[in-house]
Amino acid sequence: MLSPSRRRVLSGDPYCSSGKLYGAGICCSEACAACGTQNDGCASDAAGEGSCCADVITASELSCNQYGPPCIIDEERFAEPSTPADPWSIHRNSVVGVLTGPDKTVAEREAQYGMTFDAELIYQNVLYLNFTYLQDVMESGKKVQLVIEINDNLANIASGTYDTQLYNFGLEAAAYGRKISTRILHEINGDWYPWCAFAPGNSIDQFYEAFVRVVNALRGSGADLKIQLAYAAQNAAGYDNPFIDFFEPIKDYVDEVCVSAYNLCGDKYSENKPLRDIMGEWYKQVTWFTDLPICIAEMSSTGHCEGKPAWIADAWDTITNEFTQVRTINWFFENKIDLLNRDYDLNTSSDVQQFVDGFNNFKYATSRVRQ
Repeated sequence: MLSPSRRRVLSGDPYCSSGKLYGAGICCSEACAACGTQNDGCASDAAGEGSCCADVITASELSCNQYGPPCIIDEERFAEPSTPADPWSIHRNSVVGVLTGPDKTVAEREAQYGMTFDAELIYQNVLYLNFTYLQDVMESGKKVQLVIEINDNLANIASGTYDTQLYNFGLEAAAYGRKISTRILHEINGDWYPWCAFAPGNSIDQFYEAFVRVVNALRGSGADLKIQLAYAAQNAAGYDNPFIDFFEPIKDYVDEVCVSAYNLCGDKYSENKPLRDIMGEWYKQVTWFTDLPICIAEMSSTGHCEGKPAWIADAWDTITNEFTQVRTINWFFENKIDLLNRDYDLNTSSDVQQFVDGFNNFKYATSRVRQ
């Protein structure tokens, strides 16, 4: 597997994936111990001021779009999407799923909302995988968006500790014969789950090994699985790895690229953040390095700040008209008040109305066939 220090540089290095980032616009050579200004000691760095000093790199006028480091980053690549999409490109096949929570079944939500979901989002622990439940969901006419949670560190996962459970589950899926979207090691660029690459004791190299091990165990059974690579919209605090770091070495094992996108107003910040701000940079980077379908793994909004219904309406519009490579959208409708102080469900009639209107508008606008 490729380590971050040996990753392949594509045409240029637009996101400084093989160098060291200074600020938002300068990519120093990876060999620099002091990347930045004279005060940072760049001029005396063994790699040379031409490789390490921001002012010298700026004067070189070498764009990272065409050259590797040292180079100047095109900051527009990191800006929010602002160019209207080709109106024809919004047409796409789509899957809208839901995590319904313990208080309502999917059928009860559908009856209340007067709509039909395409899929159910289901989380299962690797030690207690229950294919019978998934089969019941599929027999009801729904697709399955399965998240397999392996609550262990990457070294243990990569060593094959869970191969038997994964393979046996795959045998059941293979016998049933339907395709199942399957997400493993989700939010890998975080540090809050034991399998996250930045959790203590883990590394990105271990992630490559663990991901491939899990996929091989599942697919070795003959199961028809759509394997999803799932990110958080931002890296864990203190890590600036470009998102391609997690994709390039394992791209042959990935069928769909996903992201979690939550508006956490009233919990993490004091004003609502539109979806384009939450996942805009992630979307720009990912759609630059792959043409694979994009999936929103989980999304919702708290209601602590005024404007949750408007946030929902704007999110649907953004997915429809700006994030046109998104094919799968999973809404997370389980309140986590006691645990996280986050009220993710549709808790008011206005929440419900904006969600249903947005869903209907999205399905109509993206449909390839007009009635």
